[in-house]
Amino acid sequence: MSKDLYLVGAGGGPNFGDDLIGRVWVEYLSQKYPDRTIWLDTRNAGVTAGYFSKYKNVKAVDTFWKLRELSSSAGRNIQDRIDWLNKKIKNLGTPKYDIHIKNIEKNVESIHFIGGGYINSMWSNNLLLLAQAAILKEKNLSLKIYMTGAGLTPITDDFVHMFKKITKTFDFIEGSDEQTVKDLRVTKGIDDVWMSFSDKFEVNRPVWERNEVNPEIMLLLQKDFNSGKEQDLLETTVKVIQNQPNFSNATTIGVAEAIPAKDYWVFPAIKKAFPDNKISFYSFQNLWESGFPAGEKTTWITTRFHYHLIGSSFGSKGIVLTTGSKYYDVKHMSLIKNGTGWNVMNINNIPNYQATKNNNWRENVAKLSDEKWNLAENLYYFE
Repeated sequence: MSKDLYLVGAGGGPNFGDDLIGRVWVEYLSQKYPDRTIWLDTRNAGVTAGYFSKYKNVKAVDTFWKLRELSSSAGRNIQDRIDWLNKKIKNLGTPKYDIHIKNIEKNVESIHFIGGGYINSMWSNNLLLLAQAAILKEKNLSLKIYMTGAGLTPITDDFVHMFKKITKTFDFIEGSDEQTVKDLRVTKGIDDVWMSFSDKFEVNRPVWERNEVNPEIMLLLQKDFNSGKEQDLLETTVKVIQNQPNFSNATTIGVAEAIPAKDYWVFPAIKKAFPDNKISFYSFQNLWESGFPAGEKTTWITTRFHYHLIGSSFGSKGIVLTTGSKYYDVKHMSLIKNGTGWNVMNINNIPNYQATKNNNWRENVAKLSDEKWNLAENLYYFE
């Protein structure tokens, strides 16, 4: 009897990028192993269950995330919390989760930490997610543990030490940016969302280009990581929009969100700044259910990493606005080094307002999606 497959990620927030990564791997595994159960362990099992309700082979849980929280009873020290987890996982003692822990130990073939930037020195407590898998492997040596598309920056020396200690028995670790690869000495790779664009998906693609006339300018500005800089970011964005070629009152503008409600703040502000333009809002649900508004005739202006990745991959030219975040700057530069050709500018230093792209980018997208697909095939070789 085939064993289950276990995915751990930062979805369920919700956050479009994190949840899309879950969808990428669910689509891939559902196609490859249609009869296997896929567990998707996220920050909020209820949200994830709703988003993945059409997948009859997917079960949403938040066991790893809840055990991470419960370990705080041991104090703030990471090693003390790992010792607590070691005791509870090996000897049981968390009544709400013991049954599932035993199920993972006996019936799961692999634990896979799917990509994203949720484990780093800012959120070092998330190392406890990795520790749980390592402890389970001590009980079942045949268990495979993977980590793909990981962006682990920013990185401190203490983080490096603890990460290496915890993951020494992992079977594969891939970093999605040069800093992660260099500091942690892991396999050089790319973000998991690249697999979305593979033509090897037979039926459902995880994300797709909308089949309609999209706004001429699409916009996403986030508040997280930009606290105290929102007004400067907004004023810069208004100038960028006004300086796009052929901009007029007839230019259509779309505002998208990645995190529901939190990213909505800019929509009324843009409507106020451009009262004569048609302004449309694209909610998380809209993007999840109806596809991504991008293409040759759409210019993207964004602060978020995955919207840079997706928008460029569908042929949009774009501008990335940054505020000096050590978290995001590394991620955006990984895309630039892969060849998106987008114009990346700090809001305090705008050399020009031109949206740009790499005209040969579509060829790069095909290569990168194949690279990610081939990695998946190498990891999931189970019968």
